[in-house]
Amino acid sequence: MSEHSNRIGGSSLYRRANCPGSYREEERVGREDTSSEYADEGSLLHNVMDFCIETNDRPLDLFAKYVQDGEGFPKFNDAELNAENVKLAQSAWEMYDGLRSEVRGFVKASEVRVSLEAIGPNLFGTSDLAWFGEYRGRPTLGIVDWKFGAGVGVPARGSMQLGFYMLGLMLDPDFAEYAEQAEQFALAIGQPPKSDDLDMWVTTREWLKMLETVVRTTNDAIDNPKAPLRVGDWCRWCSAFTSCSAIQKLGEDALSLAPQKMTAVEYAYWLPRLDQLKAFANEVERLAKSEVDFGAAIAGWKVVEAIGNRKLVDPDVTMDWLRKTAKLRVSDIEEKKIKSPAQLEKTIKAAHKKDRAKALIEELNERFVHRPITGTKLVPNSDPRPAAASAGDVLGRALGGIDVDFQG
Repeated sequence: MSEHSNRIGGSSLYRRANCPGSYREEERVGREDTSSEYADEGSLLHNVMDFCIETNDRPLDLFAKYVQDGEGFPKFNDAELNAENVKLAQSAWEMYDGLRSEVRGFVKASEVRVSLEAIGPNLFGTSDLAWFGEYRGRPTLGIVDWKFGAGVGVPARGSMQLGFYMLGLMLDPDFAEYAEQAEQFALAIGQPPKSDDLDMWVTTREWLKMLETVVRTTNDAIDNPKAPLRVGDWCRWCSAFTSCSAIQKLGEDALSLAPQKMTAVEYAYWLPRLDQLKAFANEVERLAKSEVDFGAAIAGWKVVEAIGNRKLVDPDVTMDWLRKTAKLRVSDIEEKKIKSPAQLEKTIKAAHKKDRAKALIEELNERFVHRPITGTKLVPNSDPRPAAASAGDVLGRALGGIDVDFQG
């Protein structure tokens, strides 16, 4: 089971570096030892990968063995290995298998506890996979972090989490020889719900030295009783999120404004803060509903049943009634529709080997798939997509060929 520091760990370094006061706030409110079905499934699949890497068993073969032997499937809390989630572990295994086939002299260690206590107390974490070997002609020390959630894809480039784990490896006596020999350092993320390939970023010793400075500076800053609280995307996983004075102050400031009277400068200030305000509102609603679900009373509020869209109780019986009583033809009742591109990709993957499936999917997307423009969206300038034409630009082009003579 992975271990992570409450003070500064891989997953919290980004938050601590940007908001040093978050450590003080989380210590104040305490950290709930809560879980969810998604977190439990992620932990289960991490355990499966650790076992398979150590025993050199494919996850699908492991699952087949449990089926054949009639044994109870591996579990983590309420999560159990099944025919669906084992596919995620198998995808991660194929990423691992591809990596070791590409690395000459591959040596590895799974679920490695890394420590940065040479920098400060209680600084540690767990790397899912550490490896060393010749990668693309150069001695390389690498790590892989498995992410089995289907949320937003996490990039490896510039990842402070992966950098933290790598620093821990470099300080570990068991990896000191490898760290000394390494000419480059590979940080990789395997996120099977998002991609069948490892997202790998190869970096330098100099970048890791800069990150070490960040860790040292952050470690000193968080013990300051006046360490500042700052609002940003790092707030998402903070256990003090809903009680944070900085978030509450932001909300109060927002409620005092009239958006229709804002200037462009004010828009520039508030746009990057909207995600935190939305997240705060959603978390308050989630926690309040949880309280009412368990019997608490909140003045003026109640929980009601959420009603979904209409569905047929029994499609087969309904079909029989529509044909015999309503006198409708099958063509009047049923719709034949090709699957979506995402569903077709899954079907191709299931029907072909990896390389062939990849080639077919590329051809599918190149020849038969497009992304229609459905409107416009406001995003930061860091977004890689080109800017859309403004209404003013469109109007200007439309009027460009018209000769207009204004007279008083």
